[in-house]
Amino acid sequence: LTLPSFSFLSNKHARRTTEPANRSSKAVSLFRTQKIEALDETHYQDGYKDGYDDGMVSGKEEGRQVGLKLGFQVGEELGFYQGCLDVWMSIIRLDQGHDEGDKAEIQGYHGKLRSKIGV
Repeated sequence: LTLPSFSFLSNKHARRTTEPANRSSKAVSLFRTQKIEALDETHYQDGYKDGYDDGMVSGKEEGRQVGLKLGFQVGEELGFYQGCLDVWMSIIRLDQGHDEGDKAEIQGYHGKLRSKIGV
């Protein structure tokens, strides 16, 4: 069995037809690369937006929890200092043995500390 020979299958003709095909395949390859890059950028932007939105939601909740804990600690410490001030003022009122200079100095410190803690 013999196969017929076709002139369009010759090497010479094949080279001529592959050159334009190579040029168009380069253009197709470039087009595909650009589409892939655009698709990649689109997915990146979508992922960034989704991550940002999720981060805002979880960040607010985490911030609320940290703020509650830290606020409680600060309030507890301010209460401690307020209690110390009250005790010192009670001692000053009850203790008549100190001279007026000591009382004035203690009251000065009391006023400074009171203004620092905002009471």
